[in-house]
Amino acid sequence: MKIIYSTKNDLNKIILFKLFFLLLLHFLITKNRIKFKFVADNLGKITEEKSSNDLTRAKRLIQFNK
Repeated sequence: MKIIYSTKNDLNKIILFKLFFLLLLHFLITKNRIKFKFVADNLGKITEEKSSNDLTRAKRLIQFNK
């Protein structure tokens, strides 16, 4: 009876460890996803600013050449 109990206990430890590991993995993935989304948003803002600067520069050149 004691052997069965110890194997059951070991199985419980293994299951708890797997659950903890999966939970940790889940948090790491979601944290990275949020970080990547933040970086992508910032890159989008930078490219929008750059394109608007290019447009204003082009408009100034057109006005200057008239």
